Amino acid sequence: MYAIIALFEEETHQQVIRIWNELADLRISHYAQEIENRQPHITLASYDKLEEISFIERMDMCYQATQRIPITLCTIGTFISSGALFWAPAPTKELLDFHERHHDLLSGFAAEGPSLYEPGCWVPHCTIANRLTADKLAEAVLYCTNKLPVQNAFLTKLALIRTEKANGKIVAAPIIQEWSLKERA
Repeated sequence: MYAIIALFEEETHQQVIRIWNELADLRISHYAQEIENRQPHITLASYDKLEEISFIERMDMCYQATQRIPITLCTIGTFISSGALFWAPAPTKELLDFHERHHDLLSGFAAEGPSLYEPGCWVPHCTIANRLTADKLAEAVLYCTNKLPVQNAFLTKLALIRTEKANGKIVAAPIIQEWSLKERA
């Protein structure tokens, strides 16, 4: 499987790494250590299969002049019955339009079945912890509510990742290609 992820500027990147490490030190979650190469991100799209070269060429054309996207991370949340905790940005028109534009421009590479990342279904978020028991999820919510600020941030890069599995479990998600978004004027 492949995904396009949006990466944060350095300050927000480090903020997420810090909270991942603190949750691990407190034995609440080891989410960050479960997958080699894990980067703090917001997933924009997923693909079951890709012809990497043609996809990369299309991304090169589509994103050569795209500006960084400002976001405000302002919500801590969970998906029902998921054991996941996330930090989410306000779903601004600019962010939603950016997401929809990606899917329009790369529609020839659409996922084979329904995807949670399609416009109209997508909940933009950065996963903080996953596969938590109800008790650990409650601990994580309490901890993160007190530690994570409302954060003005930027999505500064897009990256194509490919997940790698061992024994049916994702063990790595290396970045295959990155695209830097332009500084805002």
